[in-house]
Amino acid sequence: MSKDNAKIVREVEKRFIASLKVAKRTTQNSVIVAMVGLVGSDRGLVARALAPFIGAAVISADEIRLALRKRGQGYGAVRSIAEQAALAVIARGGNVIVDSDFVDRTKRDSLERRAKNVGIRVAYLRTLCDPDVAIGRLAAAT
Repeated sequence: MSKDNAKIVREVEKRFIASLKVAKRTTQNSVIVAMVGLVGSDRGLVARALAPFIGAAVISADEIRLALRKRGQGYGAVRSIAEQAALAVIARGGNVIVDSDFVDRTKRDSLERRAKNVGIRVAYLRTLCDPDVAIGRLAAAT
């Protein structure tokens, strides 16, 4: 990544983190909830519905991708920005739900490693969707 691109990614990360609203958590200890589910399985809907119950900020990988795209960047930094944003929310005493695709073990390992470094538990919530419904949603979105 060039210095200019790295600078843009840092700016996107900084703005994204600043935009997050940290709700008063309703759990005794901070927690990171990571959504697991394929495209079309309503991860975002479930994340937004759960957030008020545990007092959590929702970090949307889609919002990060959009911010990067608006600045002419690829999506290689999405996971890193999402993880950094999650840690920023935790540092401010909040809970966080990361609405991203944690189907891949490598992605889960990365988040768990970073959470463990600050003593935070990661919980996973899997969303499922009927394959016909998921295909229909994907077809409608393209």
